[in-house]
Amino acid sequence: MPHPPPLWTRFGAGTPLGGAAEFLFRRIGSRLRSSPWLTRRLFQVDVEAQNRRTHWDMALLAIRGPVLGAVTPGARVLEVGTGDLGLLSLHVARHRPDARVMAVDISGPFVENARRMAQRNGLHVEFLVSDLFASVEGVFDVIVSVLPYVPRAWGAASARHSRFPEPDSVWDGGADGLDVVRRFLQDAPRHLAPTGKVLLATSDFFHPPEAVRAELGDYQITEVHRLALNPTRLWVLEQTMRKVDRSGRSP
Repeated sequence: MPHPPPLWTRFGAGTPLGGAAEFLFRRIGSRLRSSPWLTRRLFQVDVEAQNRRTHWDMALLAIRGPVLGAVTPGARVLEVGTGDLGLLSLHVARHRPDARVMAVDISGPFVENARRMAQRNGLHVEFLVSDLFASVEGVFDVIVSVLPYVPRAWGAASARHSRFPEPDSVWDGGADGLDVVRRFLQDAPRHLAPTGKVLLATSDFFHPPEAVRAELGDYQITEVHRLALNPTRLWVLEQTMRKVDRSGRSP
């Protein structure tokens, strides 16, 4: 007998109950996710009480535990798309103080605010402005990312009704929501150590897992993490044995 579809696929974007699911997620969930107290409890990072919609999302909630498990002593860690708080990288720096953590974001103001959060918490993370890997040098043992994965038309319609609109770069994943993911997967091997891991978060709310698997190409899936009632799917990926030329060419 086939298994019933996961709960979130029944409430996904474009389904009859999608609007109700979004309402509950935004109106009830946002109250919890905008709480500085709860943010401290979950991520051990002190954030300022600000007039903002949220401090974290369901993807960060899903990824905060597995990323610590992937970071070994002395590991080199890169977060791509750190956001305006740098919350995940600060979480790693708090719990893995011997790790060397770098975090990048395409937004200059986001990076400046993340640096301020690091100073506020007495944590060391190197924050840089970069469009994905454009300004990144070196290789890393762990590359972690929660990229924009919202289809453009859906995100634009939702943004029109938001009290706290965000820059398009926060959510815009292109026409099908996977454009930024494709760019990331193409460029990541040039910066991944031979035994390194990529931790990539996607959402079953927008993308069925088979659609994401089709984009993974030569990556080997070593783990897939899920949380109950959370649409996030965390893919833990490794390079195959195929040699990767650091100049970006595949032999």
